[in-house]
Amino acid sequence: MPTVTGPSFEIDYEVHGADARGTVLLICGTGQPAIMWSALGVVAGLNEAGYRVVTFDNRGIAGAPCPTPPWTITDMADDAIAVLEAVGPAYVEGASLGALITQDIALRRPDLVRGAVFVVGGGNSARRSARRSTDSSRCTSKASSRPRSSRTS
Repeated sequence: MPTVTGPSFEIDYEVHGADARGTVLLICGTGQPAIMWSALGVVAGLNEAGYRVVTFDNRGIAGAPCPTPPWTITDMADDAIAVLEAVGPAYVEGASLGALITQDIALRRPDLVRGAVFVVGGGNSARRSARRSTDSSRCTSKASSRPRSSRTS
């Protein structure tokens, strides 16, 4: 298993498959070990489609380093950035907390992100919200334009 020196500790990561179409870095959510991507068939599916897949356990997961908390999303993104710097630019996919980590990476290091996928999460953290544009014309909410359904007994 390859290892990279992160911001404050060594990070082990795994590489699955060949890089015919690009590399995908998968980032788990809270409490999820990286092996979950394989258990769900995501690694195999991406490999079959020609992608090299890189996985790692977030800090605090059993077997991974556990620096003294508290940790921020930025701290966790720094860990993933260290992996990306070792493997090169990639498509980055994060689930739940991993989606917030993915967003932070994409905003701070777009040179390392070929594309970003946010699974069951994403959005502005408080720090990002304060800096976002006040021009809301770029965003529309389909949910707000749909009529509410009513239930009758």
